[in-house]
Amino acid sequence: MQTGAGISLFSELFNPEFIGSANLRLGSGIGIADKDIKLSDRIFTNSRDLRGFQNRGVGPVDGGDHVGGNYLATLSLKSTFPNFLPEIVRPTTFLFLDSGNVWGVDYSDRVNDSNKVRSSLGVGLEIVSPLGPLSFSFSNAISKASTDKVQNFTFNLGSTF
Repeated sequence: MQTGAGISLFSELFNPEFIGSANLRLGSGIGIADKDIKLSDRIFTNSRDLRGFQNRGVGPVDGGDHVGGNYLATLSLKSTFPNFLPEIVRPTTFLFLDSGNVWGVDYSDRVNDSNKVRSSLGVGLEIVSPLGPLSFSFSNAISKASTDKVQNFTFNLGSTF
């Protein structure tokens, strides 16, 4: 059984061109009747929660593979800043600091379960194109575990729900 919660807060910082946001996501997965969670039900991070790392590239590792965890916590701090592109593409430029972790496995005590908080710092750009929304981000992992899969550039076409 999985449970999760998230909250997002937004505020104007210095003027209308600087909008700050904080996004917190918490997740937990537990087996019912003392059963272990199936691999398909484990919790993973994604590149929207923890930019700078690959999807499913953080957390417990078993046999060289990231197997997800029973718990997740991520925090993303972001601020927009004045745009340098023409307003016709409706650009949004931003700086971000993401941090988080996935931990805990219930099926083995021998799984490499790093309790290290991962974090990344970066810059991003979102534009509206004839193909739909485009999102680019460049980031640098500032804290990571040796088993993490880092991804410095991310590109997304479209939006997710």
